[in-house]
Amino acid sequence: MTPDTGFTDRPTRVAIVGGGLAGMSAAEALARSHPRKFRITLLEAKRQTGGRAGSFQDPVSGEPVDYCQHVAMGCCTNFLELIGRCQLQDSFHRYSALQFLHPDHLPSSFAASRWLPPPFHLAGTIASLQYLSRSQKNQLRHGLWRLMRTKTDDLRQRTAADWLAANGLL
Repeated sequence: MTPDTGFTDRPTRVAIVGGGLAGMSAAEALARSHPRKFRITLLEAKRQTGGRAGSFQDPVSGEPVDYCQHVAMGCCTNFLELIGRCQLQDSFHRYSALQFLHPDHLPSSFAASRWLPPPFHLAGTIASLQYLSRSQKNQLRHGLWRLMRTKTDDLRQRTAADWLAANGLL
């Protein structure tokens, strides 16, 4: 123990359960802000970290298939900041367009317009999604319009499901 603080000089052991983006971000934040204060163990049940953000190799085509489109398109700004702090930018490939696959429909291209501001930048993409009905496309457009008109403060401390239900979209 040190006389002035009453704490030992040994680092506090911290276990973070879950190696998804949130768990990895928590570990990085603790390590960065208190480099000698904590000994961090990150626990993940799967063989690799990443949680719901990742890719796999399609056994038929051999092509990589991404299952977290926001990450692949660089929309997750917190994730981009994390890989920047960890100096992993060269390990991340950012896509400007994706192909959405559905077993009963042709592939649908998904790319934001470079000329329109959000959420209008998705108008063309929404119209071209093969696997959505006209009604579903209209519901998606309506939801984006409502979300765009919602004040940021009205979204704090609210889940997506709560917001969708309150706006008649769930």
